[in-house]
Amino acid sequence: MSGSNSTTIRSASTTLTTLTLFKGSWTRWLQSIPAQKFFVSLPASKAAASSGYIPKEVLISQVLPFVKSSPKFGGIMLWDRFHDWKCGYSDIGVIGKEGMLYYYEFICN
Repeated sequence: MSGSNSTTIRSASTTLTTLTLFKGSWTRWLQSIPAQKFFVSLPASKAAASSGYIPKEVLISQVLPFVKSSPKFGGIMLWDRFHDWKCGYSDIGVIGKEGMLYYYEFICN
């Protein structure tokens, strides 16, 4: 396999692995951490973090239906706003239960 097909398969495989790990972690957190609300924190682009990026199409079709099934779901946080402005990740619309989009920005020294 070569070219873009190979890249697409690697990308899909990485996304599937990330999604599988996330779902396992989310379930463990809900069961073991006594919090009222949980927020999903995601990088807004591949450039925003070295791992954890999930394409917004996967967020809409797989992650949101999974996390919104929990009454403890509080919303989505994106880091960082600069990368979101560049790629338009938050253009997907309303993604928090209360109709809010949450942003989280890491400040590095």
